[in-house]
Amino acid sequence: MKIKTLMIIMVCAGVAGMVYYGLMQQWIIVRLPQKTATFRNDAQIAIKKNKVSLWYYKKNGWHSETTTIIWPENIQRSLKHLLDTWFTFMDEEGLMKKKASVQSVVISHTQQEAYISLDRSPFDDQASVHTKWIWIETLLKTIRENGFTFTSIRLLVHHQPLKDYHLDFSKPWPLSGFLQEQTMTS
Repeated sequence: MKIKTLMIIMVCAGVAGMVYYGLMQQWIIVRLPQKTATFRNDAQIAIKKNKVSLWYYKKNGWHSETTTIIWPENIQRSLKHLLDTWFTFMDEEGLMKKKASVQSVVISHTQQEAYISLDRSPFDDQASVHTKWIWIETLLKTIRENGFTFTSIRLLVHHQPLKDYHLDFSKPWPLSGFLQEQTMTS
């Protein structure tokens, strides 16, 4: 009887060890169910229509397109919705070689920095530094001109800093931008 008990304990310990190892290696993911009260709270959020300006740079000049979008009171949601609309607009106008979309937006606890996570890099590998810089300035101008008050953004891909051979995304980009409008014509 001792051998039988010992074998049961060893099998249970082995199974527990494999499950623990699987959890630690993220091979097994445990997701607890969420309460339905969260859904009801999300449905009660105040939403209004808002006119926004979607900026782009074409033929050595700034242009904007005004459209009406749904504008939640939550800053993160409204920024994500604005960026989703801007990315769709840029893709429809043929101003982006690679279609990217926003995974999530998080505002820092100081309300001074926005973290924007994309599903892929929006830049073509063959794109010049000037093309990438103009794209970033256009993104910053779109965010700035629509009333957001934080001071900088960080661009991420899958919640990791965007990797690019030409530009450094490990540091935040100031919302004010780097280029002056008169230097954009070069």
